[in-house]
Amino acid sequence: MQISAGAALGIAAEAPMDARFGGLDYAVPAFYLGARNGNGRFAMDQQGAGGKPPVKSQEDLRGHFGQVSPLAEKKVLHHLDKFCRDFIALSPFLVIASSDGNGHADASPRGDAPGFVSVIDNKTLLIPDRRGNNRVDTFGNIIASP
Repeated sequence: MQISAGAALGIAAEAPMDARFGGLDYAVPAFYLGARNGNGRFAMDQQGAGGKPPVKSQEDLRGHFGQVSPLAEKKVLHHLDKFCRDFIALSPFLVIASSDGNGHADASPRGDAPGFVSVIDNKTLLIPDRRGNNRVDTFGNIIASP
């Protein structure tokens, strides 16, 4: 199997991905990259996509995908520019992701009418708290891992 340019890629892990599920933690030692076939399923063999070995390092991963394009390198911003501010002002929804002191990730959806998030300055957002399930995972994670 060959991966063509623009093919939708996915992964299949040798072990379950790192996750909090039923109180158990799993780590992935390696994974195979595969391409979606015509049915939208991932097609691969034990040698991975196109006979390539499993991905076990950053170098292996880069070998599958090649170098990052200059345009993609430039997309990382260290502040909110005008386009970010405009996007935030029009957005009715966000997902805030955080992790606890042990690195366990959590993603919490938040939503309201467009404009519910305020931009305080080029590095600070004001996200209102709304009535929810009172688990306060995000707040606890921010305290544990700012």
